[in-house]
Formats: sequence, C-alpha cells, structure tokens
Amino acid sequence: MQTDHYTFWSLLTAADELGKPLVRYLQVPIIQRDYAQGRPDAQATAVRTGLLAALRDALTHEQPLTLDFVYGELDQARRFVPLDGQQRLTTLFLLHWYLALRAGRLSDADVQAVLGKFSYETRSSARDFCRRLVSTPPTAWQEYPTISQALCDQAWYQPAWAHDPTVAAMLVVLDALHDDTFGAEAAWFGRLTDPARPIVGFYWLEMQRVGLSDDLYLKMNARGKPLTGFENWKAQFDLLLQAQGRAGEFGQKADNAWTDFFWQHRRPGVTVVDECFGRYLHYFTRMLAYRRPDLRADTQLKELTTAGALPFAWFERVYDQPESVALLFGSLDFLAHVQKTHPQGLSGLLKELFTKKAGPERVRLFGHSQVDLFGQLLRDPSTAPDPAALLQEQVLLFGLLTYGATVAADAFALPHARNLLRVLRNLLERTRQQEDTVLKSDLRARDLPAFADACAALATAAEGRSPDVYERLAAAVPLPGLRERGVAHERQKATLLRQSPKLAAAVHELENQDVLRGDLHNLHPDANAAHLQAFAAAVRDIWGPTLPQSLIIRAWLTAGDYRRTQGRGTGGGRKYYFGNDRDWYLILATDLEANQPNLLPEFLQAYAAATGSTPTAKLSRLITNWLRDQQQRDTWRYYFVKYAEMTANSLGSFAWNSNFELRLLSKPSIKGWHINPLVRSIMLRGHVADVVGPADTQWTYGDWPSPLWLHHLKGVRKQKTTPALTCRDNAWVLLLPTNYAPPAGLQASFRLRPTAEGTWLLPATASRDRIRQAEKFIQALHEQGVEYHRPTP
Repeated sequence: MQTDHYTFWSLLTAADELGKPLVRYLQVPIIQRDYAQGRPDAQATAVRTGLLAALRDALTHEQPLTLDFVYGELDQARRFVPLDGQQRLTTLFLLHWYLALRAGRLSDADVQAVLGKFSYETRSSARDFCRRLVSTPPTAWQEYPTISQALCDQAWYQPAWAHDPTVAAMLVVLDALHDDTFGAEAAWFGRLTDPARPIVGFYWLEMQRVGLSDDLYLKMNARGKPLTGFENWKAQFDLLLQAQGRAGEFGQKADNAWTDFFWQHRRPGVTVVDECFGRYLHYFTRMLAYRRPDLRADTQLKELTTAGALPFAWFERVYDQPESVALLFGSLDFLAHVQKTHPQGLSGLLKELFTKKAGPERVRLFGHSQVDLFGQLLRDPSTAPDPAALLQEQVLLFGLLTYGATVAADAFALPHARNLLRVLRNLLERTRQQEDTVLKSDLRARDLPAFADACAALATAAEGRSPDVYERLAAAVPLPGLRERGVAHERQKATLLRQSPKLAAAVHELENQDVLRGDLHNLHPDANAAHLQAFAAAVRDIWGPTLPQSLIIRAWLTAGDYRRTQGRGTGGGRKYYFGNDRDWYLILATDLEANQPNLLPEFLQAYAAATGSTPTAKLSRLITNWLRDQQQRDTWRYYFVKYAEMTANSLGSFAWNSNFELRLLSKPSIKGWHINPLVRSIMLRGHVADVVGPADTQWTYGDWPSPLWLHHLKGVRKQKTTPALTCRDNAWVLLLPTNYAPPAGLQASFRLRPTAEGTWLLPATASRDRIRQAEKFIQALHEQGVEYHRPTP
C-alpha cells in the first residue's frame, strides 16, 4: 500500500508528473462532523492543548513532527475529500493562516492562492468564513486583545456565523494560537512552509490507489453515523502494518475473532468493544516498548502513565519490527483461542492459574492484586486501591500473554504456565522495601522494563513445546535489572526442584503462605530439602489459624533471639520487632543483618519434633521445656518467654536501651504512648490491682520514663510525690514521699538500699524473678501496715 509524506503546504503546492497541480481543492465533505478541536469541553481542550504544544515544540526546535495518516478521495477535478484527518488539516490551515498574518504575508497572492484551496462543505457559513478569512485579511488586528475579537469586528464578518459550531471552534483555536506565543518570530511561517526542511507533516493516502474507499464509505454512512475514533485508529494501524506485509490483516481479525473475545469483556450496557479493545492495545504496546532498549530510554515513555493512552507515534515506533507485530497478533490469537476453547473463557483460565488462598497448586496473589487480571486492566486506573498491585497485575498478565503468544495452542500447559507466573509473582513480591515493621512493595513504573524482559526470557522455549521455567532459571538465563537476591533465590529453588521434583508441592505451598509470599530464603531450601515438607506443615499450623501472637513469640524465642531490627534507632534506643497478629511477613522473609543468626529453620524443626496434638500444645511444650532448664533470671529472653503479657495484644514493637530498660510501643515511633513491658505484665496479671494506679495511667508519652505508679500511702501527709517502681538493669528503683521510709523489717527482707537521690533500690539478682519480686514487695508494703488509697481527684 503506497503512501506519501507531505506537509499541508507541500500537498497543496505539489504537481504531478505532467506538471499539473496534484490537489486543486481540499474540501471537508458534508458527511464529516463539525470541527471539534476548538470545542470548550475538557476532552477537546486536552486534545487541542497537546496538539498545539507539539506543533510549538516542532517549530521552536525545528524537529520534524508527523501527524499520522490523512486519507480520502481525489476526484477527477483534483478535489481531495478527506475521510480521516479533517480535524488535523483544519488546525494546520489555521496555523498557516495565523503565522502568515504574523509574518505580514497574508496579502501575498501566492499565499492566498494556496490557503484558498482549503474549504468546508459542512455548512455554507463555514465555507464563507474560510473564504473571507483568506481573501480579506483583518485590519488593525494588533489593537485587539484576541484574534477572535479582531475578526468579529471586521465588516465582512456575519454575526450569524457565531452559531456555526465549526466557525466558533476555529475562533477558539485562533485565540489559542495567539495566546500560546505562536509566531513570536516572523521566521516561523517560512520555517513551516520550507520545502527543503519539512517540519510538520503527515502520510497522505489516496484511497483509490488501495481499493478501500467503498468499504470506508459504507462504514461512514451506515446508520448515518461517522466512523468511531477506534475505527479510524484501526484503519490507520492497518496502513502502518503495510510495511510488515500484513496490510488489512489486523482489521480483518479485529472485526471477527478478536472482537468476539472483547465482546465478552465490554462494560455492561456498552454495545461496542472500542474501549476495552483500545485499552488492551495501549497496554500491550507499552509493555512491548519497555522491552526495546531504544524506546525505554525515551523520557516521553517514562512520563506517560502506565494506564493512559499512547500517542499514535508510539505505535509507529513499536511496530516497526516484525517481532513486535508477531507478538501482538500472537497475544490476541491466544486470547481468542482461550475464549473459544475454555468452558469459562479467559476468566476460567485465570481462576485455574491464580488464587487468593493458601495451597500448593495455584499461584496465590497477595495484597490488593486480583485473580481477574484482565478485568483489572480494563478498569479505570484511578479506582485502583494500590498502584503497586496494578503494576503487578500488568506484569503477570504480560507474562501469561507472552507465554500464550510464544507456544503453540496445543503446547499450552497449565503446570508450566503456573510455574512461570509463580516465579514472576515471587520476583514481583521481592521488589520491596522495609518501612518500620512492614515490608512494602517498592514496585514502580521504572521496574517495568526489567520485568517485561523477564517475561520474554522466561517464556522462551524450544519450538513446539512449553518452556520449563525452572530449567531456564537453573540454566542461568539472564534477568538483568531485577533485585539480585530475589533472582539468586529463584535460581536456587529452580535447581532444587529440577533435582527433586517431588518437593514441588511443599515448596509451592510454602511460597503461597502469606507470611512468606514466595520468599523462602530464610528456610535455606537447598540445605533443608529433607525438612521442607515438615516446614510446610509447621508454617501452616503456626500461621494458618489464629494463634495468639504471644504464644508464637514465646515459642520462637526458645530457639534464640530472632527479633528483627525495626528501621532506624530513636532517642529511646534501637527499635526491634517480634511480630504480631496482623503481619508476620517481615519476621519470616526479611533479609537478616550480617551478624544475625537465622533461627527460623531451627524453630520449625523444634516444632515438628515437639509432642502435642494441637499447634497450641506443641508450642506450649517448647516453652515449658525451655523454662524448666532456665536457672538465670537476668536476661530479657526469660521474661519474654515466661510471661505472655510481655507481648500480648500489641504491635510487638519495642524501643530498646538495655536488657530491662525498654519500652513496648503503641506505634512505630517512641514519640507516642509506650510502657515498660515488665510494668505492663504486672498490670495485666492483676495480683496487685488494688494498690497500683489505673491501667491507662501506666502508659507514658514521648521520652518520659515508664514506671509502675502506685497509689498514695495513707497516713503520710502532704504527698507531692506519687510512689513508683522503675525497672533498671540492676534493680527496681523505688520512689516514695520524702517524709516516709519503709519499715525496717521490710528493708531487711527485700535488702532495700537508700540512694543519694532519695530513692530506694530493690536489687535484682540472677536467681530472682523481677516481676514476682515487684509484686511481692508491693504486697509486703501493704501487709506491713501501710495502707494505700487512690489520690483525690
């Protein structure tokens, strides 16, 4: 199919082989709609603003700009009637007129002759306005604030023209040109019309030469409606593909098998497939662009949203290679084949591939990612609850489409497809960052090129068979741009599963656990291959049901200090996280510090070996056995293991100064409510509930200490000091009113020692339980005849 490149000026000044004018008139036909780029609505304003910005940049920097295709009929009188492109041609006509006006060239006979070839047949008012605009330049136009006011004040202007939508729109565009600094340099008209250096052009196609005129006219006149925007786009795209020898193929398939597929996925109440088909084409083309090194570096691609429409110029750039066209056609053929052969169509296939629940077979999606990847793609992206989930869904869908387009229809294998998508899911989840106690997705649009390459690399296979993704990974297929640790871990698992395929069920079940999300590196699968099935059962038992977080924390601490660093330290000490009912993912899957032991395998093996008929019984057995062997009471682990109150119903987050000078946090920052966990344990145990302050008064805010506040002492006058016990590394520090000393017997029994600061020390020893020691002391103080009373409000 032959096309020629022209500018507006060169098309109207060109001559044929006999030296006669190629085009004598350029006339917008009656069947075309009114000029729309000057309408005041939001959509037209956006189109107009974008087009004028592109034109201004092209003229400013003298960089060629191609405005896609213009096609129509050229009759025997050399009158060109555009079927598509009238909007752009009208804007170019107005641009030439305005720049000629600014350059003082509008009265030149040759300029009037060329511009006079352009006309409208939609209404006589539009035709007359264009004629007058060219033949009678406005006078004193510089004295008016807008071009439209200057024109409306000319003697030849008819007030009735204001009711013509085309004339009104032309005036809006002329004002926009004037406001947008067009023609600040007089040389711009010469620059725009220079035949040696064409700046703004288009591909011109005479429909008679390709035999499509009748078909397009039928579409134009069917039911009295013009071609839709998408139909125009398809025609342009078909023309684009002529360079690949596939002219007409896209339109033919798009109107048949492919449309049958998209018909099933249109929005309820919509009777055309334009919206969903268009969104798919823009999405798939963007993903292909990410795969091209020459395109992914383009700053414009980075600026385009991951869900918006691409300018047609990007389709020209992406599909200049046969491989891109083949992959697009292959993906659409795959979708059509699935819709035709699967009992529930694509949605049924997606349900066989993905799940939102745990289990070993299908690929579990976490967070906001949904099983209906295709339906999510067609939704308004502004309604997506999580941008990272939207990107993840697009990558997974591209992985499936690439796989479907790469293998033959009869070579599609559900297990292979699942494994491919499982690996992609794992790598996507590994694109993360830690924020306090949460591992959050760090997936951004900047990561899409690397993932688009990964989809292609993992879906490649020998001809006629499905790719084994584990074989590809074990063979070290390059996956540049992805997180190195994540890739290395996937290769390790792939090598293991190639050697021991029977472990696949256990590995996949572990990957599908919400507390692991595909990341098993802390389990050391290669070194613990013999234990993976036991690990899967243990993780299912411990984190599957709703066990109390304190029970899990206490049992795991019997294996050692497993706590994770929680972001940066604060004035209250370094922060640590033990896990909570809402999220154990960071605890099980985070990358450990260099000097931190990995105790997860040891804990799971101990659980598997423990006696007990239920998960609660097995975890309790680990705690009981460990406490039975502990004689020392001077380590924090002893108290965390023994007392459930230390971590129960909390964030599991602590600010840590030393063994016993620590705070349980109510939020990740120390600049919030916090409490010493030993004080909290005494409160929750309730053995001294009658003589300690209310529970809500025991929490403190900011950097203040966190003592155990007691009631006032009866019989002690003018108490300005509230009695309190503060936990230090070597003692409880007792604060009492300055005019009161504990009875001598009490001092002797508890070895109380006064300090120079006026406080008393209740010394700690390795053999004493600090919590029980504080409870006994408070009870003894009461038994010595010192009564407590609540302070008067």
